Amino acid sequence: MYSIFNKGDSVIVIAGTKEPDFEELDIGGWQGRVLEIKLKTKFQQPLILIEWDSLTLSNMPNWYILASEDQECNWQQIWLLQDELNKITPRDNESQTYKMQAVLCEKYKWNDYGEQGKRIFSNISTSKSDNESYSIWLKYLKSNLPFPWQAKIRLIDRHPLFNNGENVSLIDLKGFDDLYGILAEIKFKGKKYVIPICDLKLIDQNKKITQAHDDYLVWFSNS
Repeated sequence: MYSIFNKGDSVIVIAGTKEPDFEELDIGGWQGRVLEIKLKTKFQQPLILIEWDSLTLSNMPNWYILASEDQECNWQQIWLLQDELNKITPRDNESQTYKMQAVLCEKYKWNDYGEQGKRIFSNISTSKSDNESYSIWLKYLKSNLPFPWQAKIRLIDRHPLFNNGENVSLIDLKGFDDLYGILAEIKFKGKKYVIPICDLKLIDQNKKITQAHDDYLVWFSNS
C-alpha cells in the first residue's frame, strides 16, 4: 500500500465528506496540510492526518469547536481516508496557520470558565485579533457603563498621585493600549487623568454594571 500524498502537501476535502466524529457536519471544501501518513490500516487505503489551514480554521462553526472541546476532540487536525482528499495549491503558509490556531485557542479557552466564560466568549466570538477583541470590549463597556460613574482606585503602584481606595469619577473610555488594555478617563479633585480601567473598582450594586466590568477584568487578566 502506498500514498499519493507526501508530508507537507496541501489538500482539499472532497465534497460530501462527513466529519467522522460529527456526522452532521459536511467538511467538503475544507483545506489543510498533510502532517502524517499511516499506510497500515484496516481500510485498504492510507489514513492521512491533516492540519487545517488558517482560512478553514477562521471559518469553522463555533458549535463545532465547542463540541470538540467538550468531547476532547482535536478540532485543529483530523484523520481522513486518502480517497476523501485531493491535492491542491496552498492558500496560506504555516506561520499564518499557527497564528490562527493561537487566536482560536485563546478565544475558546473561556469554555472552562462557567457562566462568566460563556458571557466572555459571547463577546469575543467574532474576534480574530487582539485589536478586534479590545474594540469589542470597548463598545461593550461603553454600552453598559453610564458616565459619569463613581469608582475607587484599586492599584496604586502605577499611580503615585492617588491613594489606594481613593474615590474618583469615571467620565469616559479613551480607547485601548496594547500593554494596559482599555483606558479610562477619570476626574479627581477637578483634574482629568487617563489610567487603565483594570485599575478601577466600580462603586455600585447594579449587577449588570459591575458584571460587565468584572467580565472585562477576567478576560484582560487571563489574556
